[in-house]
Formats: sequence, structure tokens, C-alpha cells
Amino acid sequence: MLDAAFFAAGCGTSGSTDAGTDASNDGLVIVETGGGCFEAGSPITYELCPTDAGDAGDAGDDASCAPSCGVACTRIYAVIDSCTDDSIDAGIVSATCVHTLCGAGRRPVGLRRPRFASWLGASAWMEAASVHAFERLATELETHGAPAWLIREAKRAARDEARHARTMRAIAKKRGVRVPATRAVARRARSLAAIARENAIEGCVHETWGALVAQVQAVRATDPAIRSAMKRIATDEKRHAALALAIADWAEPKLAPTTRARIDAARRGARARLERALESAPAIEEAGLPGGREARTLASALAHLQPSGTSV
Repeated sequence: MLDAAFFAAGCGTSGSTDAGTDASNDGLVIVETGGGCFEAGSPITYELCPTDAGDAGDAGDDASCAPSCGVACTRIYAVIDSCTDDSIDAGIVSATCVHTLCGAGRRPVGLRRPRFASWLGASAWMEAASVHAFERLATELETHGAPAWLIREAKRAARDEARHARTMRAIAKKRGVRVPATRAVARRARSLAAIARENAIEGCVHETWGALVAQVQAVRATDPAIRSAMKRIATDEKRHAALALAIADWAEPKLAPTTRARIDAARRGARARLERALESAPAIEEAGLPGGREARTLASALAHLQPSGTSV
């Protein structure tokens, strides 16, 4: 099912060019903005075009320099939210490109999210955080009398995420990227409605988005280690997405109609926020992550991956 949605969404390669600029994810500063997305500031350097560069230079057509950080940033990231010139030395400008990155995975409620040094660090951290989410989910499903197979699949998903975290942390370590530790949070008993709402957002939207984008990464990541890892991770994430839909099909019919309507609205709202945020997300070639309009088109497939009885 997820494979069909992926191919229907269309995922052509979107290349980016480095024209007179230099950028590295090593200096990326990421701060969560909500909805599973992060505002990211990527440092770059570029040569400032001279004031007499003429109309061509002002338009950014001279590949040897850039008239502004806006031109320099879009040569690398295609879509940005904003930019700032931080310093200039002998005509070389240090600038920051600000754009949006949307993570994927099931985020546990109450877990503090730190600032990250790179996309790779954020990805490894999210995998580790998902372990806590699935462990709690398994316990709560058992408390509410869920079918045994749903509980087993939640526990299996926690083990999957622990393996994913080890894999991504190892890749990050080899590249000198620090991965912040995750800390477990208090597990107070929650109502079935609260669990179903979290599953609608974190499972049916974020986890399912993770399954879709992992398939893209498994094919397009230019970093061999990331591409190899995502081939294994994508298979697990598809199963996790299917689990989210199965939990929704089991839990939501047990709730009052008004509660189900609110959960459905929350699911649609999360999907809409993700799609809006992805419009500003840059493509990251080393990770195989699509960006901008392509990413939003892929995310639109989520509308067709809904639990039974919900509205699109």
C-alpha cells in the first residue's frame, strides 16, 4: 500500500547546484517549530558581487559571486524562509540560510527536544525517541485490552527503533556528529481517547510520512551508508505505519462520535501543517530527502492512507 502511494506521488530527482557558495550540514542549528518540523539555520559562505557587477550580477546570473544571501542560499537549497548576512571579510560573506526541515517518526509526549548540530544528529535522536513512544504505546494498549497482536507489534516496533537508533548513531559518530541523549518521561495512565488522538497525529501522519520518505531515501541518498541504512529502515517503517492505521481502526470506533470527529480533525490538521511546512523544506541530497514542492506532493499521499471511516 505504501509503495503504491509512493509511486503515485511521483518522486523525480531534484538536483541542486553549488554556484560560488559553500555549505555544510555540520553547522546546522535546528529548533523545533511544531507539527514535527524544525526551523533550520544552515551556515554558508559566498563571494559578494561588486557594486558594478551590472544587471546580470544583481539578478544572480554570475555564478562566481552572489549579490545577496538570498541568491546565495537559493542556489543551494532552492527554497528558503529567510537569510542573514552574519559577517564579511575581504568580500567573502558568512551567512545563514533559514529553512524548514520536517522530521519523521513517532514522538513521545513530554520528551524534551534539544537543539541539534545536523540533520543526521536529529534523525538519530528521533529514532531513539521513538523507542520511548512505542514502549509506552505497548503498555497502554495492554491496559486498555487491545488485541494481543497489536501489543506484540508495538513491542516489536520499539525493538526496531532501538536498532535504527544504533545504526544512525553509528553513522553520525563516524562523521563527528554529536547525538543528544534521550530521556524517558513519566508514564501517567491516559484515556483511550488521548491514546487515539496521539496515534492519529504521531502514527497516522508523522510515522506514515516517515515510511513514505524512507523509501525515497533508500533510493536517492548520495551517502552510501545512509542509503544502505534506509533500505533496511524503510521496511520497518512501513510496518509501523500499518500498525498506526490498525490501532486507529481498533480504538476509534470505541469512542463517542464527537470524540472521533475531534480526532479526525486533529489528524487532518497535522497533515495540513506538515504539507505547509514541507513547502519550505530543502532537499538534502546526501540523505536523499526531497524538499519543497516535491516533498509536499509526496506528503499529499497521506490523504489516501487513512483509517477506515475517516474523512479525507
